[in-house]
Amino acid sequence: MLPLLLGFGWLQWYVTCVHPDVAYMDTLRLLHQNQAYSEGRLSLFDLWNQGQHRGLLFQALLALNVRWFDLDVLLADRLTPLMIVLQAGLLCLAFRRELPRPGAGVAWAGPGFYLVCAALLCSLVGWELYILDLGLAQHLKNLLFVGYFIGFDAYLRQARPAFVAGLGLAIAGIVLVGFIGMGWSYSFLLATTAMLVRQALHRRAQGWRWILPAMLPWVVMATALVVSVLIAGGIGNSGESGPSWFAERLHDAGIVKGLLLSLGTSVLGVETVSARPTLLPVALTIGAGVLVAALVALLARWRDRRDDVSAVPVALIVYGLSFAVSIALARGFGDPFMAAASRYYMDNVLTLVGIAWCAFDRLAVSSLNLRAPRQAALLIAGAVLLLGVAATNADEWRKAKWRLEAFQHMHAVALAGIETPEQAQTLQAPFPDAQAGVALQQARLLGVYAPFARGCDAPKIEKLSGWSGAGGDEIVDRAVLLASPCNCGVRLDGNVSAESPPQQVVIERDGRVLQTLSLRPGEPFAVRVPGWEAGAGRIAIRRLASTPGRLVAHITAGCP
Repeated sequence: MLPLLLGFGWLQWYVTCVHPDVAYMDTLRLLHQNQAYSEGRLSLFDLWNQGQHRGLLFQALLALNVRWFDLDVLLADRLTPLMIVLQAGLLCLAFRRELPRPGAGVAWAGPGFYLVCAALLCSLVGWELYILDLGLAQHLKNLLFVGYFIGFDAYLRQARPAFVAGLGLAIAGIVLVGFIGMGWSYSFLLATTAMLVRQALHRRAQGWRWILPAMLPWVVMATALVVSVLIAGGIGNSGESGPSWFAERLHDAGIVKGLLLSLGTSVLGVETVSARPTLLPVALTIGAGVLVAALVALLARWRDRRDDVSAVPVALIVYGLSFAVSIALARGFGDPFMAAASRYYMDNVLTLVGIAWCAFDRLAVSSLNLRAPRQAALLIAGAVLLLGVAATNADEWRKAKWRLEAFQHMHAVALAGIETPEQAQTLQAPFPDAQAGVALQQARLLGVYAPFARGCDAPKIEKLSGWSGAGGDEIVDRAVLLASPCNCGVRLDGNVSAESPPQQVVIERDGRVLQTLSLRPGEPFAVRVPGWEAGAGRIAIRRLASTPGRLVAHITAGCP
């Protein structure tokens, strides 16, 4: 399908331009947790029990990336668009099954849905998870959710659901809510509940022979979710949820504003809105329109009496709305913009896809009459949707060059090592996690340190900071470089300018002082830093006092 191919190419181009090749945020924490688990210092239960986000999907994909690709962050980011396009492809194929025979309604209803579905799912509104390696796991989770919705719908539409299929869905449900769905499992369960109730009401004449097997996957999945919550120690595992927690938030006006903003920024991106305050009322109005349209679409699908009607759009709308409500309660308290972050788009957008499904399905079974109020409203809503998505994509594309600069800075900070909380903040992680995650990458030659895994035959040297001069060989006060592991070490050849007073220079590797040199003006010096077997070596050449004159050092690595 051409729209899907264009969407895939668009996202790949964006990832190429931003070039997000450094691990940051939660990846740094999961890196050292995975290492602790492999060394027996962390149990599998503690690895799984990550508070509200219980599961092993993040950890498993990260471990595979480390094992097979030495933590190739850019590769993970390039695979994310594939998950998105596969998800869109599944939805388009499921919609195609529901289309009536040719000539029964508006001919372009199918292509129209394919275009809107691709435009929504491949929009740069969700940029945050396109340039974060954990975004691959997030979008894989959504792909599996959508696949389950489609499979469960096909199961419910059978005259007598097969036991084997129900057992397979039950096992898949256990895996999803127990190990993959994480904090999104509650919305997922609500979505499947809505599917089951919708189909049960329309098949109640078939009696218990249909009801009992139809309920099997849902009952098993719901039980698995409850058990996982009890094992983990309660929802959120933080003691912050409960009646008083909900009561406090329900009385805050920011919750409603956060909900509307969360839905509205699915069309106009949150950064586009926050940068232009005049767009805030527009975003809130769009959010209200999305909410009304979602409720109307649910009611229309609920009352649809046609045989063999899909419940997939019901699942998409309920999943997206319940997620938006939960985020508004958890994040919109006090600051509504917190409920509209870009990383929430991948779930909120499913509400729009479900609405589009219902709208184009209605077009597919009716003739086009622009004078009909419903169809006129549909076309207006479609125009607003596409204009909003186009405006946000253009705005985010203009910001790509600044995001590239940000990642270049993050790359440099990761190579320099994490020594201060400010450096950790650059990588958007708590100081202990950032320090441990970067140190692990350096020791195991992962991520940004992977190019240093060359050995003595063709060692890599990269100057980081403190170098100046035309050839980049002059040391100001403290010059730092990285070198590949090699038993022969690194050789420094240099000299102090004749006009410079005598001075002392300290040679360090990874924060440990190796030797101190007393240098005289005009005389050359040569020193070899002892070799090491593992990890990239961070070597520093530091003047003990700031003195005038030039200090030049030429670096060679490897065995003579």
